[in-house]
Amino acid sequence: MSPPESAALNRPEGTLNRPDGSLNRKEEALWLFQRFAPGAAVDNLPLAIRTSARLDPSTLEAAARAVIRRHPALRTRFPARHGVPRRQVVSADEAVVAVASVSVPADRLAGTLTDLALRPFDLTTDLPFRVFRIALDEGGDVLCLVSHHIVFDGASGGVVMPELASTYQQLAGGPAVPPGPPATQLTEAPPSTESLRYWLDALAGIDVTRLALRAARPEPAHPTFAGARFSHELSAPVQAGLRELRTRLRVTDNMVLLATFYLLLARHGAGPDLVVGVPVNRRPRATMDAVGYHVSTLPVRVRVDLGRGFGHLVGEVRDRLVAGLAHADVSFENLLGELGLESVSWRSPLFRHMFNFVPPAGVAAPGELPDSSWVTVDPGSSRHDLQFVVLRSPGRIALQAVYSTEIHDEAYVRSLVDRYELLLRAAAADPDRPLAELDLWSAAERGVVDRANASAPPRSRAARR
Repeated sequence: MSPPESAALNRPEGTLNRPDGSLNRKEEALWLFQRFAPGAAVDNLPLAIRTSARLDPSTLEAAARAVIRRHPALRTRFPARHGVPRRQVVSADEAVVAVASVSVPADRLAGTLTDLALRPFDLTTDLPFRVFRIALDEGGDVLCLVSHHIVFDGASGGVVMPELASTYQQLAGGPAVPPGPPATQLTEAPPSTESLRYWLDALAGIDVTRLALRAARPEPAHPTFAGARFSHELSAPVQAGLRELRTRLRVTDNMVLLATFYLLLARHGAGPDLVVGVPVNRRPRATMDAVGYHVSTLPVRVRVDLGRGFGHLVGEVRDRLVAGLAHADVSFENLLGELGLESVSWRSPLFRHMFNFVPPAGVAAPGELPDSSWVTVDPGSSRHDLQFVVLRSPGRIALQAVYSTEIHDEAYVRSLVDRYELLLRAAAADPDRPLAELDLWSAAERGVVDRANASAPPRSRAARR
């Protein structure tokens, strides 16, 4: 790392949209990562919707231009000056978003979406926002957006995609629609000294070498960040068990589901002193439509005592999560230097696993295009060993498992998802039973795949190798 880039990391944290164009620590971390791994697209965020309509490319391009006029984040470049990144917002008149059109058979849609998601951005010259129209041979189109995380997050997607779809419909139905007013821009205050002190105390003494699952392959010296994702819907009995636990323990769904995730990790050799990354939306209610990187990923530390019951674990998770939310003005990027972890790993310096609970309000409708529905996109990359994304909507809970293919195989991750359900059901049946005794095995696995080994104390990193 050259001295100017090191200096960029060590500058005091400031607000977003600073007059001098400098970046905050979260943005700097993403910019530096892209500079050192220019071919990686691990911070690309793809979104896609499928519609029965045939989209007109020129009308779609006009709609995309209208959207980026309203959202300055989407027309921002990040050139370097003496090795230090600066924010450069392109004027609304100069910003150009070309819509790329491709035609594919329906059975090649998934692979095409992944290929589009894996095209890296050059943050110094590119606008970090792309629009694609995919014409399917069986009829209908797919609208795909790919943005870089430095200007975009999950909540941004819930704003931009419906707005783009609605603007397209307005333009397709008649004369040009006058551009709307500039969208809300959010300025984040710098982290407080009290919050920094809280997180440093909360993470003191953490051993980051004890966070991997027992079956994890060693991290490669030169990771490619290759990853994959699949979706799984929690069964009706598991959802019923979740409701029972939520009522009995007087907590929220996300606390129960997060506690089960900690238990899953601990029963498979991680920890038991664990840190999981938990993203939280920092937008105040009045600025929920602000587009940008307005998420803090909280490194929530929980010690899993396998000799206690599930109720005790949920209480620990509740307390740590509530305290973390009270100090959410600090993201993990702010802490790496203070904890001496900046040089540990570009892939996962402080935590190897993430848990993201998306509430019903966060699963926005895809827009006004005919017969439109969200399409799950496998981004083809992952910075972390494993992430569970829980999409909660009325009557259903969908779980997306995102994982590093350099660390885990798909079959193993699918078995983890199955065991996650089993643990949740077992905990609902007896929340006071010691965690080490909760049933972890499916009927097919009983009597087969080393039951004692799954619950044994975790071995050292050297022993796992």
